[in-house]
Amino acid sequence: MASTVIINTENTPPLADRHANLPNPKGTSAKLGGTRLERGLSDLKSFQFDEDRLQASPYADSQNLLDLRGLSTPNRLLALALTFLEPIRSDYATAPYLESFNWKLVFHMLRQMCRDANFEWQEQEFYVVIFRSKLKQDIDRKRLGELDQHSHAEACASGGLLKYWFGKTDDQNRNLATCIWRNREDARLGGRGPWHAQARQAAKEMYERIDFSIHKLVVEDGAIDWRLDD
Repeated sequence: MASTVIINTENTPPLADRHANLPNPKGTSAKLGGTRLERGLSDLKSFQFDEDRLQASPYADSQNLLDLRGLSTPNRLLALALTFLEPIRSDYATAPYLESFNWKLVFHMLRQMCRDANFEWQEQEFYVVIFRSKLKQDIDRKRLGELDQHSHAEACASGGLLKYWFGKTDDQNRNLATCIWRNREDARLGGRGPWHAQARQAAKEMYERIDFSIHKLVVEDGAIDWRLDD
Protein backbone atom coordinates (compact mmCIF):
# COMPACT_ATOMS: atom_id res chain seq x y z
CA MET A 1 0.00 0.00 0.00
CA ALA A 2 1.29 3.48 -0.83
CA SER A 3 2.32 5.58 2.11
CA THR A 4 1.14 9.18 2.20
CA VAL A 5 2.44 12.18 4.08
CA ILE A 6 0.27 15.29 4.09
CA ILE A 7 1.84 18.56 5.13
CA ASN A 8 0.14 21.90 5.70
CA THR A 9 2.47 24.71 4.63
CA GLU A 10 0.41 27.73 5.60
CA ASN A 11 2.82 28.71 8.39
CA THR A 12 6.26 29.51 7.04
CA PRO A 13 9.37 29.94 9.24
CA PRO A 14 11.05 33.34 9.34
CA LEU A 15 14.10 33.98 7.17
CA ALA A 16 16.41 33.70 10.17
CA ASP A 17 15.41 30.07 10.74
CA ARG A 18 16.48 28.69 7.36
CA HIS A 19 19.89 27.31 8.30
CA ALA A 20 22.00 29.81 6.39
CA ASN A 21 25.13 27.85 7.29
CA LEU A 22 24.14 25.12 4.83
CA PRO A 23 24.74 25.40 1.07
CA ASN A 24 22.48 27.83 -0.82
CA PRO A 25 20.41 26.42 -3.68
CA LYS A 26 21.79 26.81 -7.18
CA GLY A 27 18.47 28.04 -8.56
CA THR A 28 19.47 31.08 -10.58
CA SER A 29 17.50 32.72 -13.31
CA ALA A 30 19.39 33.00 -16.58
CA LYS A 31 18.03 36.54 -16.94
CA LEU A 32 17.81 37.88 -13.40
CA GLY A 33 20.95 36.40 -11.82
CA GLY A 34 21.62 35.69 -8.13
CA THR A 35 20.33 32.84 -6.03
CA ARG A 36 16.61 32.94 -5.37
CA LEU A 37 16.97 32.59 -1.62
CA GLU A 38 19.39 35.51 -1.45
CA ARG A 39 16.83 37.69 -3.19
CA GLY A 40 14.50 37.15 -0.24
CA LEU A 41 10.77 37.36 0.16
CA SER A 42 10.78 41.14 -0.22
CA ASP A 43 12.01 40.76 -3.82
CA LEU A 44 9.24 38.40 -4.89
CA LYS A 45 7.66 41.06 -7.11
CA SER A 46 10.78 41.00 -9.31
CA PHE A 47 9.97 37.51 -10.59
CA GLN A 48 9.20 37.59 -14.29
CA PHE A 49 6.73 34.87 -15.16
CA ASP A 50 7.58 35.15 -18.86
CA GLU A 51 11.26 34.28 -18.43
CA ASP A 52 12.48 31.94 -21.15
CA ARG A 53 15.10 29.87 -19.33
CA LEU A 54 15.85 29.04 -15.72
CA GLN A 55 18.76 27.48 -13.90
CA ALA A 56 17.02 24.65 -12.07
CA SER A 57 20.13 22.61 -11.20
CA PRO A 58 23.71 23.18 -10.05
CA TYR A 59 24.71 23.67 -13.72
CA ALA A 60 24.57 27.08 -15.39
CA ASP A 61 25.62 26.18 -18.94
CA SER A 62 23.03 26.95 -21.60
CA GLN A 63 22.31 23.28 -22.35
CA ASN A 64 21.55 22.71 -18.66
CA LEU A 65 18.92 25.43 -18.35
CA LEU A 66 15.23 24.64 -18.12
CA ASP A 67 13.24 25.99 -21.06
CA LEU A 68 10.12 27.50 -19.52
CA ARG A 69 8.42 28.29 -22.81
CA GLY A 70 6.92 24.83 -23.28
CA LEU A 71 5.67 24.47 -19.71
CA SER A 72 2.14 24.99 -18.52
CA THR A 73 1.56 27.64 -15.88
CA PRO A 74 1.55 25.27 -12.87
CA ASN A 75 4.75 23.56 -14.03
CA ARG A 76 6.44 26.91 -14.62
CA LEU A 77 5.40 28.25 -11.23
CA LEU A 78 6.55 25.14 -9.39
CA ALA A 79 9.92 25.27 -11.18
CA LEU A 80 10.35 28.85 -10.01
CA ALA A 81 9.33 28.00 -6.46
CA LEU A 82 11.76 25.08 -6.41
CA THR A 83 14.67 27.47 -6.93
CA PHE A 84 14.25 28.14 -3.20
CA LEU A 85 14.80 24.49 -2.33
CA GLU A 86 17.73 23.91 0.03
CA PRO A 87 18.65 21.42 2.75
CA ILE A 88 17.86 22.27 6.35
CA ARG A 89 20.08 19.64 7.96
CA SER A 90 23.64 18.52 7.30
CA ASP A 91 22.90 14.76 7.42
CA TYR A 92 20.58 14.77 4.40
CA ALA A 93 22.48 11.85 2.86
CA THR A 94 20.83 9.51 5.36
CA ALA A 95 18.03 11.57 6.92
CA PRO A 96 14.37 11.17 5.87
CA TYR A 97 13.75 12.98 2.60
CA LEU A 98 10.77 14.97 3.80
CA GLU A 99 12.74 16.25 6.79
CA SER A 100 15.80 17.24 4.79
CA PHE A 101 14.56 20.27 2.82
CA ASN A 102 12.72 23.53 3.39
CA TRP A 103 9.47 22.40 1.79
CA LYS A 104 7.38 24.86 3.80
CA LEU A 105 9.23 27.76 2.22
CA VAL A 106 8.98 26.27 -1.28
CA PHE A 107 5.21 25.95 -1.09
CA HIS A 108 4.84 29.31 0.60
CA MET A 109 6.67 30.83 -2.38
CA LEU A 110 4.48 28.86 -4.77
CA ARG A 111 1.35 30.36 -3.21
CA GLN A 112 2.86 33.84 -3.40
CA MET A 113 3.72 33.37 -7.06
CA CYS A 114 0.23 32.11 -7.83
CA ARG A 115 -1.20 35.25 -6.27
CA ASP A 116 1.19 37.50 -8.20
CA ALA A 117 0.36 35.69 -11.45
CA ASN A 118 -3.37 35.80 -10.68
CA PHE A 119 -3.43 32.02 -11.06
CA GLU A 120 -5.71 29.67 -9.15
CA TRP A 121 -3.76 26.54 -8.29
CA GLN A 122 -5.71 23.32 -8.77
CA GLU A 123 -4.45 19.90 -7.71
CA GLN A 124 -1.45 18.78 -9.75
CA GLU A 125 0.74 15.67 -9.71
CA PHE A 126 4.50 15.53 -10.32
CA TYR A 127 7.09 12.76 -10.44
CA VAL A 128 9.95 12.59 -7.92
CA VAL A 129 13.08 10.44 -8.00
CA ILE A 130 15.32 10.15 -4.93
CA PHE A 131 18.88 8.84 -5.23
CA ARG A 132 20.98 7.78 -2.24
CA SER A 133 24.53 6.73 -2.99
CA LYS A 134 27.91 5.83 -1.58
CA LEU A 135 30.99 6.50 -3.69
CA LYS A 136 34.03 4.27 -3.78
CA GLN A 137 37.33 5.69 -2.61
CA ASP A 138 39.72 7.37 -5.06
CA ILE A 139 37.36 7.58 -8.00
CA ASP A 140 37.78 10.04 -10.87
CA ARG A 141 35.51 12.81 -9.60
CA LYS A 142 36.16 14.98 -12.64
CA ARG A 143 34.83 12.20 -14.84
CA LEU A 144 31.89 11.71 -12.50
CA GLY A 145 31.01 15.39 -12.77
CA GLU A 146 31.31 15.30 -16.56
CA LEU A 147 28.97 12.33 -16.81
CA ASP A 148 26.48 13.96 -14.47
CA GLN A 149 26.40 17.31 -16.23
CA HIS A 150 26.03 15.82 -19.71
CA SER A 151 23.35 13.43 -18.45
CA HIS A 152 21.52 16.38 -16.95
CA ALA A 153 21.66 18.19 -20.30
CA GLU A 154 20.06 15.15 -21.92
CA ALA A 155 17.36 15.19 -19.26
CA CYS A 156 16.72 18.88 -19.87
CA ALA A 157 16.11 18.16 -23.53
CA SER A 158 12.99 16.20 -22.55
CA GLY A 159 11.54 19.50 -21.37
CA GLY A 160 10.07 18.27 -18.12
CA LEU A 161 12.85 18.23 -15.51
CA LEU A 162 11.68 20.97 -13.16
CA LYS A 163 14.42 20.54 -10.53
CA TYR A 164 17.68 18.65 -10.08
CA TRP A 165 19.56 18.92 -6.80
CA PHE A 166 22.49 17.06 -5.31
CA GLY A 167 24.49 17.61 -2.16
CA LYS A 168 28.06 16.98 -1.08
CA THR A 169 29.36 13.63 0.05
CA ASP A 170 29.64 13.19 3.80
CA ASP A 171 32.63 11.76 5.66
CA GLN A 172 31.61 8.26 4.54
CA ASN A 173 31.20 9.23 0.86
CA ARG A 174 27.40 9.10 1.08
CA ASN A 175 25.20 11.59 -0.71
CA LEU A 176 21.65 12.47 -1.74
CA ALA A 177 20.33 13.65 -5.10
CA THR A 178 16.79 14.27 -6.29
CA CYS A 179 14.88 15.07 -9.48
CA ILE A 180 11.40 16.55 -9.73
CA TRP A 181 9.80 15.93 -13.11
CA ARG A 182 6.63 17.09 -14.78
CA ASN A 183 5.59 13.46 -15.19
CA ARG A 184 6.93 9.92 -15.43
CA GLU A 185 7.05 9.89 -19.23
CA ASP A 186 9.38 12.91 -19.24
CA ALA A 187 11.65 11.08 -16.81
CA ARG A 188 11.67 7.98 -19.04
CA LEU A 189 12.54 10.00 -22.14
CA GLY A 190 15.11 12.09 -20.29
CA GLY A 191 17.08 9.02 -19.27
CA ARG A 192 17.41 7.37 -22.69
CA GLY A 193 20.40 9.26 -24.10
CA PRO A 194 24.00 8.07 -24.65
CA TRP A 195 25.40 10.01 -21.70
CA HIS A 196 22.95 8.27 -19.39
CA ALA A 197 24.11 4.95 -20.82
CA GLN A 198 27.73 5.89 -20.11
CA ALA A 199 26.82 7.01 -16.59
CA ARG A 200 25.05 3.74 -15.86
CA GLN A 201 28.08 1.79 -17.05
CA ALA A 202 30.51 3.93 -15.03
CA ALA A 203 28.36 3.60 -11.91
CA LYS A 204 29.56 0.03 -11.52
CA GLU A 205 33.10 1.31 -11.08
CA MET A 206 32.40 4.50 -9.13
CA TYR A 207 29.76 3.57 -6.57
CA GLU A 208 29.64 1.07 -3.76
CA ARG A 209 25.88 1.49 -3.71
CA ILE A 210 23.11 3.45 -5.41
CA ASP A 211 19.55 3.22 -4.12
CA PHE A 212 16.70 5.07 -5.79
CA SER A 213 13.01 5.41 -5.14
CA ILE A 214 10.18 6.98 -7.12
CA HIS A 215 7.25 8.91 -5.73
CA LYS A 216 4.26 10.95 -6.76
CA LEU A 217 4.19 14.52 -5.47
CA VAL A 218 0.62 15.79 -5.22
CA VAL A 219 0.14 19.52 -4.66
CA GLU A 220 -3.47 20.05 -3.64
CA ASP A 221 -5.86 22.90 -4.41
CA GLY A 222 -4.48 26.28 -3.43
CA ALA A 223 -0.99 24.77 -2.88
CA ILE A 224 -1.70 24.76 0.86
CA ASP A 225 -1.33 21.01 1.36
CA TRP A 226 0.84 18.54 -0.46
CA ARG A 227 1.70 14.89 -0.13
CA LEU A 228 4.33 12.44 -1.31
CA ASP A 229 2.96 9.03 -2.31
CA ASP A 230 5.02 5.90 -2.91
